[in-house]
Amino acid sequence: MCGLGLQVSAVVWAIEFSINTGGPLGCSLALRFGSRPVVIFGGLLSAIGIFFASFATDLYQLFLSLGGLSGLGWALIFSPSMAAVTGYFTNRRSLATGFVLTGVGTFSFALTPLLQYLVEIYSWRGCLLLLSGLVLHSVPCGCLLRPLPGEPTDRPYSFFWGWRLLGEGVFLRYCLAITSINIGYFVPYFHLVAHMQTREVGEWHAALVMSFMGVADVGGRLFAGCLSDLAPLRTLTFLSLWTGLAGVILGLLPLASQLLEMGVAAVAFGFCAGALTPGVFSALPGIVGDQKVLPAIGLLQMIESGGGLIGAPLSGE
Repeated sequence: MCGLGLQVSAVVWAIEFSINTGGPLGCSLALRFGSRPVVIFGGLLSAIGIFFASFATDLYQLFLSLGGLSGLGWALIFSPSMAAVTGYFTNRRSLATGFVLTGVGTFSFALTPLLQYLVEIYSWRGCLLLLSGLVLHSVPCGCLLRPLPGEPTDRPYSFFWGWRLLGEGVFLRYCLAITSINIGYFVPYFHLVAHMQTREVGEWHAALVMSFMGVADVGGRLFAGCLSDLAPLRTLTFLSLWTGLAGVILGLLPLASQLLEMGVAAVAFGFCAGALTPGVFSALPGIVGDQKVLPAIGLLQMIESGGGLIGAPLSGE
């Protein structure tokens, strides 16, 4: 069972690696061809990868199908889509960003029991086949994207234009700050259940606390989006506020010993962690300018992923 768990973790890591490192590629392609065709192609690629994974007979085939094709496809979907949202909205940009990002938490919360049910009924191969059809719905969603002003561009070097942001000190400092946030951001999601079990909390209660934390995360994203839109010039201030509160709660979380204390701390962290997420993306136009949001999102996603990848291993086994 331990070996199987390591193999599953390795496949998940490969998917995350492809998504995060493929962000700049997706944004570069969107600069050249537009967000709509890139998202459509990404949807097809991710669905095909999951479809091929359902026929896998060896681990390397899962690496190629899920970690390669599907991971790259999701990278082509996420970054251009987020850039499209920040480009469509100006007055309510933070709320729009927060609302879109709630889909990640809500769908993940609903998908976990659904996948478990599908695996029990159709086995893991049948589950992947059905999941590939579900992911294919991202293609018509991509068709609904309206082209942003100036997209696609006719400068011949547009494919590499976004990489010039790496020479701007303000953007690099912002990436470093978000990377530092990511080091602690995912720690409770990896270790909180194990921490509660060491405090003799049952699995059902631990799962319930994690569910409440997920709901608080969604609420935090919507609340922070509304709050930031009331004072759009204070987006970075609010981002710093939510980050500071999340850090304090994260530091106090290991001190909780009772179920109620851990539940309150987990919900509070989920709310603050969710609240800071919209600000990460909605603050980019003010840092790099509206014309550079698309490449900035891809590069930020690639750089900040380093913090998320090392945070959980550094915090414990």
